[in-house]
Amino acid sequence: MNYSEHKAAVLDVRGALRKAMARLGEAGVGSHALAAELLLMKVLGCERAWLYSRPEQMLEPKRAEQYFTLVAQRIAGIPTQYLTGRQEFWGLEFEVTPVDSEETSGLAPCTALGSGPPRAEWCGAANRRRWHRLGVPCCGNRQRTT
Repeated sequence: MNYSEHKAAVLDVRGALRKAMARLGEAGVGSHALAAELLLMKVLGCERAWLYSRPEQMLEPKRAEQYFTLVAQRIAGIPTQYLTGRQEFWGLEFEVTPVDSEETSGLAPCTALGSGPPRAEWCGAANRRRWHRLGVPCCGNRQRTT
């Protein structure tokens, strides 16, 4: 689905969300309503509350085209997090970028022990300094991959 399929209709926020939710749902995308909201929030640079407090706000044609391009990419299988560049986890927002498999070949998942909420940490076997510099928690030499 792309913007050219919707050119005849002038779209407001409500209409764009409805069309995107329907299309994502038909394509079997998990959490299709949330994906539609997050993608529109990305395009408009707004929070979820803004979407629902201004449902009659008209979308500029350029914004509508950007939105439906993202929707089509999500339907094609690109994760919402890659499209938005963000992922919320336990009330924290993280920046997300696609990672080349060669860059992650030296990483092994490890379990963090502690009394806080569950979380995933990564051990950097080959490139520990790089990950530490990026602010990703490192668990030392507890696990290594060969």
